[in-house]
Amino acid sequence: MKNQLPISVIIPCFNSSETIKHSVASIIKQKSIPKEVILIDDCSNDDNKTITEIKKCVRLLKINKIKTKLIINKSNKGPAASRNEGIFISKGKYLAFLDSDDFWLKEKLEHQYEIMENNRNIFLSCHDSYFINNKKREKKIETEQLNDITKKINLPNMFFKNFVQTRTVMVKKNDNILFNEKFRYAEDYDLWLRLMIKKHEFYYINKKLACCYTKNGFSEGLSSHFFLFWINEILVLFLNSIRSKKFFIFLPFILIFSFAKFILRLIKYKFSNFG
Repeated sequence: MKNQLPISVIIPCFNSSETIKHSVASIIKQKSIPKEVILIDDCSNDDNKTITEIKKCVRLLKINKIKTKLIINKSNKGPAASRNEGIFISKGKYLAFLDSDDFWLKEKLEHQYEIMENNRNIFLSCHDSYFINNKKREKKIETEQLNDITKKINLPNMFFKNFVQTRTVMVKKNDNILFNEKFRYAEDYDLWLRLMIKKHEFYYINKKLACCYTKNGFSEGLSSHFFLFWINEILVLFLNSIRSKKFFIFLPFILIFSFAKFILRLIKYKFSNFG
């Protein structure tokens, strides 16, 4: 029987009938399994295809001795509200987030948990991901044998780049762990900045322990919403620079850098589609 870790895995789902089973399978295949998995269907509108697949996943998780909870939203609330619903009912010492179109490598939970237990000053840890072109899905992916260096992420750097991919996060459960439900995009970036401003320590693990399917090199969820994502990012940067006070004077430089990134992403996306 596999070792069970005190981790609550939270998965928001929306029209994800074709991918959710792969995400859940990656949890079942973990070397050490989580205490519980919480699935939230965010009012999918695909003729019950997603909810049917989610219920199959629930049965499969229970067969594998993983406690499972299912929440079905009556209206579409977005990823922030859906994750918050999962957080409210979670029982684990740690929280881990997985989107319904991503998946983890089998070492992910065990490796990340051991690092956090052995370094109690780490409030949140994250790691790298594989990005796989959806047209060329690889059959087998192995963990890269990288130097297993754990580096602290500094707040000034986070204002210029979000180093924390939600699919890679493991964080200690805390009353401050709540996403801002007003944001439909960049809600994760907002939470990470708020936590760092409150002096919580973030560390980056130099390993690829998760996978994200992409469209021409871009996250499939992001590629069709560049402008909306950027507007939300601007709001996140503005609000958190006010919260941090000392970074407010650097806000013009932060916003200029954000705009430059937006233009470069847009150009790269246009050229990748043209090719």
